[in-house]
Amino acid sequence: MTIPTSQIDRQSIDSTQKRKKSFEMPHIYVILFVFIAIAALLTYIVPAGQYDRVPGPNGRTTIDPNSYQVVESTPVSPVDFMLAIPKGLMDAGTVVFFTFMIGGMFMVLRRTGIIEIGVDKLTRRFASNTIVIIPVLMTTFAVIATLIGTQELALVYVPVILPLMIALRFDSITAAGVALVATTAGFATGILNPINTGLGQQLADLPVYSGMLLRAGAFVLILLVGIFYVTRYALKVRSNPTLSLMGDDTKEQAKRDRYLNSPSEKSLVATTRQKWASLATFGFFILLVWGVMTRGWFMMEMAGLFVIMGIVVGLIAGLKTDDISEGFNEGFRDVLVGAMICGIARAVAVVLEDGQVMDTLVYALGNLVGGFPAIFSAIGMFFAQLGFNFVIPSGSGQALVTMPIMAPLADLVGVTRQTAVLAYQLGDGLGNILYPTSGYFMATLALAGVSWNKWVKFFLPLFAVWITIAMAFLIFAQATQWVG
Repeated sequence: MTIPTSQIDRQSIDSTQKRKKSFEMPHIYVILFVFIAIAALLTYIVPAGQYDRVPGPNGRTTIDPNSYQVVESTPVSPVDFMLAIPKGLMDAGTVVFFTFMIGGMFMVLRRTGIIEIGVDKLTRRFASNTIVIIPVLMTTFAVIATLIGTQELALVYVPVILPLMIALRFDSITAAGVALVATTAGFATGILNPINTGLGQQLADLPVYSGMLLRAGAFVLILLVGIFYVTRYALKVRSNPTLSLMGDDTKEQAKRDRYLNSPSEKSLVATTRQKWASLATFGFFILLVWGVMTRGWFMMEMAGLFVIMGIVVGLIAGLKTDDISEGFNEGFRDVLVGAMICGIARAVAVVLEDGQVMDTLVYALGNLVGGFPAIFSAIGMFFAQLGFNFVIPSGSGQALVTMPIMAPLADLVGVTRQTAVLAYQLGDGLGNILYPTSGYFMATLALAGVSWNKWVKFFLPLFAVWITIAMAFLIFAQATQWVG
């Protein structure tokens, strides 16, 4: 009996689809749970160890690099493992709360209509040259990050630029890329970044912000490559929307339905109340910048400001209190998964700390780097920092734990301390928008509506290029014995 060709084709298609499905990446919750389980297993395998904690720069606590000692093993018990995620959520409470507040606030702004009006005006302004907006925004975000070191501002940027990117016929990954790639390029190279450059150099006993010229060169090259990569993807999506990595996302289609306007439509006109609401919004953002730059505001202060901002702007625009409340609720629902991921990811570090193996891992990485040939020692430091960034995604936290070890180790293996600081900066910064343990990064993806799996597909090629650039700068620094 002859099987019809159409039936064979259908069977072939079904078989192909099944094969494709079998290679789908697991849900981010599954991935993180596996990481937590591996961390728990390590507490039974890796010897427990501890460094003495001593006062560090600016009242921070750091470690004594010569004080490592093996201590009694305290492997994570089944009960401790059960409590890891709740503890992670509590430890990451600041990031979780911030994610909810910024999601709620922007939903209230959307209900006022001022976001749609702003997007409409900007879309018409850049209608003839839409692609210019990407390098302009990325350069601005990167310069801010390299000067003040707030990668977390990507959380603020994404909700603002997302409607614009959609309206200009790009996609949500473009919006996330503009914010995350730009802030990471600026933060990782840190020309005047107090969080990584300043603190790292203090811990390494170097003049603060010395070696600026080489860092500026790295900043320019890494940023230009990032701009080219994001722009190239955006142009591809605009010319052929089916090439978007978000093509199969129903929420993405809803965004396009909401923000895509045909050029023939009449321009949106703001009411008097919406104009005053827009001015109030601008005023709040000026207050935010002032607080971050002059008062050291961080996530808690910004979250509190966003609550007030949503209420005040909503009332000025004419929203009823019930509308404002429901706006916050809707925003909370939209970012719920991202907020949860922040806490779940923190559980990895919680397990390693409870099992007292975090310091042992630092000690082992230091010994490993010390065993490399001199020409590769700087590269070894970079990859050690890149690996350690998975469990300590905080820039200042990683500096306080690793630099007291890496700085004297650099002296022993013939690497300048300036190079060791650069290896820390690049290793810490570049991994921040790849690892799912990075709280602000996962929260930013949640605000953009982009899954971690899709982001990894987008970012990995750029990450590989950035790794190559980082290695080239470190080899140059090692070969010239760079001291700044």
